[in-house]
Amino acid sequence: MFRNLRLQQYPRLVPPQCPQLRGENRAIVGIHACRFARAVSPAKPQLSNGAKMVAHLSAKGEFPDSTEVEEAIKKLSAKLASLPRLTREVFKFLVERRDEHTAGITDDFRIADPKLRRIYRGDDLNGDLALLEEAGLIDGNEPDEPRGAPYWRLYFPGRDHAFHHLLVDYLTDMKVDLRKPLVMLDFSDL
Repeated sequence: MFRNLRLQQYPRLVPPQCPQLRGENRAIVGIHACRFARAVSPAKPQLSNGAKMVAHLSAKGEFPDSTEVEEAIKKLSAKLASLPRLTREVFKFLVERRDEHTAGITDDFRIADPKLRRIYRGDDLNGDLALLEEAGLIDGNEPDEPRGAPYWRLYFPGRDHAFHHLLVDYLTDMKVDLRKPLVMLDFSDL
């Protein structure tokens, strides 16, 4: 619809203070042009080397390798940055509402599918789960027991070294909301 419009025809409709608009997107006109540009722009994570997290956990008697923590932060932020914000919100929701039980030899977080569908109040859960599965952050699994429920397993980079447990423990100890790293992609507190 907007592709046929050109900036030369409507120069006053594209706000000059909105540098995100380039190329084809400059043809988008109206008061929502900057909002659209921010929505289609990929999220840019604020990374950290994980030194604060390693120091805190070392003081508690757990000694994670700093290079593995840094690498896991980079991989997690890259995977999350490729997803829409609402899908990242769903991932945060899955981590917050996870089951007490873990899955597999790496103790991955999990959440039962019936429980998830019962407590989630969003619109497009199936779409968000598909995007998360495509990004390699979750995977659907059949029940472990004959009368058990199917569940979603949550995959974090560095899970061989229990990064997911260390991350959640650290964020809980420091009283940092999961929304900050998992949705806003601000890993500066780690």
